[in-house]
Amino acid sequence: MGLLTLTVSFIMIVGLAPNVRADAALEASNPRDGDTVPAPLSQIDLTFSGPAKLDENATRLLDGAGTDVPYAAVASGDGRTWSLQPTSDLSGGPHGVIWEAKSADGHTVKGVLRFDVVESVQESATAEEGMEETNEVAADTAQADIEDTNSAVGVIFGLIAALLLTAIAIIMFRRQRGKAAT
Repeated sequence: MGLLTLTVSFIMIVGLAPNVRADAALEASNPRDGDTVPAPLSQIDLTFSGPAKLDENATRLLDGAGTDVPYAAVASGDGRTWSLQPTSDLSGGPHGVIWEAKSADGHTVKGVLRFDVVESVQESATAEEGMEETNEVAADTAQADIEDTNSAVGVIFGLIAALLLTAIAIIMFRRQRGKAAT
């Protein structure tokens, strides 16, 4: 009976460990990373998997030259979607968002979103070239900061649970063997 309880406990702990974390990951954006959208663009939406607080001091909206574009950040009622509303519509060219937010459990999540705004079909090729330059600059400045802690936390909890349950199983086995010998 004890071994059955131990086995069920082990399965529950290991099975639930990856779901214990509450980090909010970026679930969707509009425009999506790599999208080409028609001008003018008046809003960029970031939707997270759970409630998040956008860090407006660390989040930057950039044009193709890497210049900050002023914006207002507006949260949805549930705190999952944040809308970045530039003070003036974004016109043709590459743009990017380097974003940072805190999830409900206090962990920081970060990322980069790149998109291209085109005035017309002819400008698309020129905008793509500019976007490549923006991608390189944004990647160089932000890539080192991007962390994916979600899977690491689950793995760590799973390993700790497995080690604890293994130790408990060994202790119980030795006690049972000791009782049988007496």
